Amino acid sequence: MRPPLNNVNAYAVILDNAPYHSEILNKSPTNSFNVDKSKEWLTNEYISIPQHILKSESWSKPKIFMVDQVIESYGYQVLRLPPYYCQFNPIEYIWGIAKQYYDNHIGPNGYTDEAVWETFSIGEAFSIATPEVWRNCISKCEKLIEDWWIRENKINEISPIIITINGDDSDGYDSVNNND
Repeated sequence: MRPPLNNVNAYAVILDNAPYHSEILNKSPTNSFNVDKSKEWLTNEYISIPQHILKSESWSKPKIFMVDQVIESYGYQVLRLPPYYCQFNPIEYIWGIAKQYYDNHIGPNGYTDEAVWETFSIGEAFSIATPEVWRNCISKCEKLIEDWWIRENKINEISPIIITINGDDSDGYDSVNNND
């Protein structure tokens, strides 16, 4: 169902946590919901209603994002970036390059809304995002992800340090001095 894109067979759409990417289809109730409203939501979501349970425990259904459903219906895979990790997304580097271009070229046209719109709307600021620049940004992200992966694995390999605090431990400093 998906159209070919430059002879590439595998696709993934990478999304950050911007509000317009994160509209939830199956919105969970909030603590302000009364008992009847909470039971109605549980029934609509086909969740059995237990006798004794806290509200928050009964709402642990995974989030389904509206945009994910649309993208997946076309046969694409959706990858979501973790919150506050924009450095893993190449488009953020492209935005940075475009903003830098804007900062360097906005003076001649003035600082009006029209000048700003003109710089971005005609693609002038994005014209420097050539395929080579994109490749470099993607390589930078891949290298960063690989470095983080290696660092995380090293952290997981560190053995835990266990210190036992015991009142009758004879290996302590005081016991060595008492033997003199």
